[in-house]
Order: sequence, then structure tokens, then C-alpha cells
Amino acid sequence: MLALVLLVLLTGAADAADLQTSANVRLRSAAEEHTGDLQTAEATVGLEAGAAITANWSWSGKLRLRADSEDRLEPGRPTQHERSDFNRRWLLGDTADLELRELYADGHIGDAFLRIGKQQVVWGQADGLRVLDVVNPFSFREFVWPDAQDRRIPLWMLRAEAPLGPATLQLLYIPDPTYDEIPLGNAAFAVTTPLLVPRGSTPIPVREAARPSGLRNSSDLGARVSALIGGWDLTLNYLHHYYDDPVPFIELSSTGATLAPRYERSQLFGASFSNAFGSTTVRGELGYSTDRWFITRSVTDPDRVFSSDEFAFVIGVDNVALADTLISVQYFHSQLRDPAPAMTRSSNERQATLLVQRSFRNESLKLRMLALRSLDRDDGGIQARMSWQVSDAFSLSLSLERFYGDRDGLFGEFRDASRIGLEAQWSWARDH
Repeated sequence: MLALVLLVLLTGAADAADLQTSANVRLRSAAEEHTGDLQTAEATVGLEAGAAITANWSWSGKLRLRADSEDRLEPGRPTQHERSDFNRRWLLGDTADLELRELYADGHIGDAFLRIGKQQVVWGQADGLRVLDVVNPFSFREFVWPDAQDRRIPLWMLRAEAPLGPATLQLLYIPDPTYDEIPLGNAAFAVTTPLLVPRGSTPIPVREAARPSGLRNSSDLGARVSALIGGWDLTLNYLHHYYDDPVPFIELSSTGATLAPRYERSQLFGASFSNAFGSTTVRGELGYSTDRWFITRSVTDPDRVFSSDEFAFVIGVDNVALADTLISVQYFHSQLRDPAPAMTRSSNERQATLLVQRSFRNESLKLRMLALRSLDRDDGGIQARMSWQVSDAFSLSLSLERFYGDRDGLFGEFRDASRIGLEAQWSWARDH
């Protein structure tokens, strides 16, 4: 709440000649494909402002007010246990919230660039899949369908960038222990797959996830070196962090079993590359993560989870040879270094995506289709979207989002959440 007050004070104190403001209003609804029942009927108001503070410093901020009359994406009053005390939404009853999405200051000290405050840092650019894009946690209230920028949860952090010879060094200090928001219970996109949630013959009590305590213990650190070498955009990445999904440990006692999740440390060593060859771009990401945790059904493992390092990569090819058309294909692979008996996932997991996007009428009309497919299980998802920019300030879109396949799969478990949506958006921008 203090940050909201600060944003208002900054806006009021800014020089009117420097102040830039924008706003957008979005109304959208979605009905479930099989039943016709409304899954969401949501109104969102976004406000952005920014201004110069001095010759070398400026500030920017974003607010979002959101209300959903159906209350099926986050039923009841969210506990926000995944968020730090200073990164919580202001809940307006069970169906509405106000959130400070971003608030940061940009500045230069010599050749170094600094961004201090609540922000997003994007390391990966894969569509629908994540290898390096793990600096910010994600909200999964609508699984993977919203744009990544809307799904990321901004964090309070310090970001510094400085030239390092022909390269650029980026350093991150993140004292904000906020993690993925994963819907459970009777939410429309509640996670139930045995890949992520232990199952027993009978329901067992569940504790809230144990969080790290203390500023030093809960903070994350990151570094990235980026350079353009021989036409290739290259990065080397390192992140020492708490993995954003809690480990679902099972605790046994004389009274029975209890699900006692807690967050565990991991280190990510990664790299990315991209280069354009005429109308085709080749890009990829590689990541080696230490101390990842996965679920096993083995009765000899009392807590039903095991630790293993994980190597993952994604390689993508984008082509724009056809006029006003983008075709993008991705292949994702995850391999465990130390697989365990009776684990619920495979030692090698493979997924693929296909993105086709075409624009018409000077880009005022766009058609977009994204397909995600598990190559090891018979499940996947398809999102088809038609957008019409009616005017500079007003747009309409129609979407179909469908899941299919095995109900125990990562995508197939959401078959009943397949939906058809309609959205209208108004936007304004002003330089004062």
C-alpha cells in the first residue's frame, strides 16, 4: 500500500512538461466450450505513468485494477501465501484486486545503467515454454494462455548493467521472496496432474508451503553476460535462486501422512543464442539446473520426492518468408541426470510448439494460432485468436483455447477448462 501512495505522490510531483501517462480498459468474457457456462467475466483497468526526475534519472509505474464477477479463476479470497509481505495485491473482496505492477527508477552512474524497484526481467523468449525465463515467478490462474508479460509477477529488485569490453554485464539482486501462483482446489485451472501433485488412495492434509526467512537467506542473485559475436546474439546466464514451485514433501507420523511443501534452492547455469539468415531466425536456450525435485510413487521413498539435476534446452526456427506471416516451430527437451524408480515423469520429457501468425489490412487484422504438444504423452493445447484493431484506441478479439488428451497429462488435465472468449479494449496515451 505504501508503494501505491508513492506512485501517486510521484505523479503529482512530476513536472507537467515531462509527465507521460497512458491508460487502458479491457472487458473480456470466456465461456467453457462443453457446458457453455461463463468461466470469467472480467474488467481490467491499467494505468501507467512516467517522468524525468533529473537529467540522468527517470521513473515509471503501472497500476492494475481487476474484477471478475464469476470468481472461478481464484475462487474465494486468495491467501497470497506465495507472495512476500511487500509484493501483495490489495484485495477488494473476493472478486477484485488492485496491484502495483511496476514501480522503478532508471538512471546512469558513469557507464553503468541502474533500474531500482519493482520490475520484470526477461532472459528467455521461448513461446509457451520456459528454460531461462525464471527470474520472475509466473501466475498460472489461466495456465499458459495469457501473454507472458501479464503472467509474470514483477519483483522488487536491483538491476545493474555495465559494458564489459565488447559485451554487457547484467547483475541482479532480488530480495523479494515471491513465487509462482499455482491454483488449487476448485479453481478452473487447478493443478491436479501427478506430474506435479502427489496422489494417495485417500486425501491427506496439506500445510502451507514453508517459506525461507531472513533477508539474506531468501534473496536471489543473478548475472548475465551478453554479446554480439559474428552475427550471433549470445548470452551466458547464472541464477542462484529459490525455485518458484514448492517441493511437495510427504511427512509421515503416527497420525498419518501430511503434505508439507517447502521451497528449495537451485542454481541455473544457462546460455542463449540467436541469428538471422535472410527470412529465417534460429534461436535457442540451454539451462542446467541443480537440485530440482520431482515426484515418485516408490514406497521405499517415504517423502515421495527425489532430487536430480536437470538439463533442458529449447531450439526454435522462425520464418517470415511469406508476406505478413510468421511461422515458428520449437522443440523443448528436459533430461534428468539422476532419475529415480517409479517417478511420475519420464527421464526425458519432450514438447513441441507451432506458432502461425498472419496480418491483413495493414496489420489492422491479425490471425494467430499457437499449438503446444507433449511428444511423450497424448495431450496438448491449441489457442486460436483473431484480433481487429478497429481504431487507434479500440480493438476487438475472439479466441478459442482448447486442451485435449490424457487427464493425467500436463495439458490434458484442463480439458474441461477449454473455452471461447471475447475481448474489447480501449487505450489512451498522453504527453503532458
